Amino acid sequence: MTQRITRWVQRMDYRYLLPAMAKLPFPIGVFASYCRGLLQALTDYDWRSIALGRKYIRSNVYQAMTVLLGSRSKSVMGTLGRFLHNSRSEYQDCLYINEQKIEKICQNSKVNGIEDISKAQKDGRGVVLLSCHFDSFIMGMVLLGKKGVKVNVLTSSLVEDKRIHPDVINFFTSKYRLMEKYIGGKMVHYETGLDFYYQALDRGESLVIMADVQGGKSDIYIPFLERNLRMPIGAWHMAKKTNSLIGAYMCIYVSPGVYQINFFPLREIDAESIVNTMLPIYAFLEGWIRKMPGRWLAAEHLMNYGL
Repeated sequence: MTQRITRWVQRMDYRYLLPAMAKLPFPIGVFASYCRGLLQALTDYDWRSIALGRKYIRSNVYQAMTVLLGSRSKSVMGTLGRFLHNSRSEYQDCLYINEQKIEKICQNSKVNGIEDISKAQKDGRGVVLLSCHFDSFIMGMVLLGKKGVKVNVLTSSLVEDKRIHPDVINFFTSKYRLMEKYIGGKMVHYETGLDFYYQALDRGESLVIMADVQGGKSDIYIPFLERNLRMPIGAWHMAKKTNSLIGAYMCIYVSPGVYQINFFPLREIDAESIVNTMLPIYAFLEGWIRKMPGRWLAAEHLMNYGL
């Protein structure tokens, strides 16, 4: 009975509640998303936990916040923040169906330093951009596309796992297809799309890769948030093979309907050293997470990094 109720809640949540919230004026929609996030924090509700059949998100996030923030009270607030901002991120994902709202967001938001990417695109140079599951990272992709950058995004077929509720899978699938209207490029799963990524970079387009997911085949570890991250090496290899530039960005929620993108400046890779290339980029990403740890939506992964 409990499993049946949980599946019904997921259906109501992802099929009806989130789309309804996205139709509200920005301030009310954001407030509603925070109320949803509060309930999720209290019940440790997360689609990944439900798919795996065990609740682990809240406890893992709390442990991560203890590492990053120290005191119990700060860690509790950081954990709550993660649920609030994750809920807001999912609410934002439903805004893409409304082109007028996205246009208004684009007009009100700032993209600092986009000139370098625009120049690289004009010159036919590919650009590999790293980011994290942090704050409004997905909205950042849309804003870049709206500003004229042709963006492709590395995704994963894990979001299509049969254990995941069909309405959650549809939520991701619909989001990806809607985003493609704005970014000018494609959202392609890395399990089947390696050739596509290389071709896109060779054409002088941009590719966004999440840097806070451990590299499964990597044997390189770097210090990251007081742990040792098994660093993904695909970004460096793709940039090297396609003579692309490499950089990073973080997209920050400022207020309802207003966002700001901050870049780590584009650079040539060090063809002889992955570590020399990537360490400054990871320092940039880590700096933002340390400023706003509650906005790191993938904080539960920290405890899986090496000591």
